[in-house]
Amino acid sequence: MIGNNSSILIVEVGGIGDVVMSIPAVRNLRQNYPYSYIAVLIARRAKPLLRNCPYINDVFTLEIENFTFSRYALNLYDTAKSLKTIISLRRKGFELAINFHRIASFWGSLRMRLLFKTIRPKKGVGRDTDRRGTFYDIKLEENIDDSEHEVTRKLRLINMLGVPTDNQGLELWVDSEDNDYVDKLFSQLGITNNDLVIGINPNSAQAPKLWEGKKFARLSDALSDKYKAKICFLGSMKNKKRIKGILSLAKNRYIDLSGKLTLNQYIALVQKIKAFITLDSGPMHIASVFKVPTIALFGPGNPSKFGPYHNEKALILKKKKMSAIGVNEVMDLFDSLVNKYNII
Repeated sequence: MIGNNSSILIVEVGGIGDVVMSIPAVRNLRQNYPYSYIAVLIARRAKPLLRNCPYINDVFTLEIENFTFSRYALNLYDTAKSLKTIISLRRKGFELAINFHRIASFWGSLRMRLLFKTIRPKKGVGRDTDRRGTFYDIKLEENIDDSEHEVTRKLRLINMLGVPTDNQGLELWVDSEDNDYVDKLFSQLGITNNDLVIGINPNSAQAPKLWEGKKFARLSDALSDKYKAKICFLGSMKNKKRIKGILSLAKNRYIDLSGKLTLNQYIALVQKIKAFITLDSGPMHIASVFKVPTIALFGPGNPSKFGPYHNEKALILKKKKMSAIGVNEVMDLFDSLVNKYNII
């Protein structure tokens, strides 16, 4: 469909998990077009994920937090940096632009239409979610309630362009300096290779996906008492208040790493822990990259579509509401994880 020396723009302006789930499609695209110029446009907060990605030539970012969930069509142009980025992309004259992200609302459709009209690729490709992507030249019809996994859906999108998609594994890249940082951090915290280190991510970008802080506190105490585990609470600076509140409810003391790690250091740490307990979020997908034994708690949201991908060591606990998930249920699932994968 396009030549081997083409210019291709990949658009994935969702969250960290969305970018992680896009990497198999990016890799397959590069393998099929080894001499093409491939650039990606992502939200600024996700840029560190691609710092060492060998499949792309350039990364462009939008400077707007929560771009995906904005209700205002013109938020794309709210900052001068975003304007500069869009103008730069237009000047490149891309032969092909592919939007990997679903279009979940009318505002999302209007925003993406504006973006594509402004950048003006020769061909626009994307997911026609509930008929909101009619402006694409090539579109993959889909229903927002479909249960096909996001990784598979993105791969199917580029498969429509004639790109083989046999290589479907997730992938991230960890610097030796980030590995060394985490090793030194563990040493300072008194963590050894013999310790059962459990990472807990009690955070999610969407409030309905949160589990009560008091339950996280009770779960941590139960894990600590039963397994003598060393538990690290993980999150960004904006999660610090929530994590501090959880720790204030616990009877035992735990390690608070909220706001203390860069995204790349976070990735390095996740690959070193022995188990991970997480909500539906970007870190859940990071854990899947490294096949970390994981318990993922789901309320709203479809695990078939957004759950851990190709991580046979992930167990999912799904209820209609997060409040319906009990501490004892999570403990029973963790016991199963211990017994099945011998993580102690």
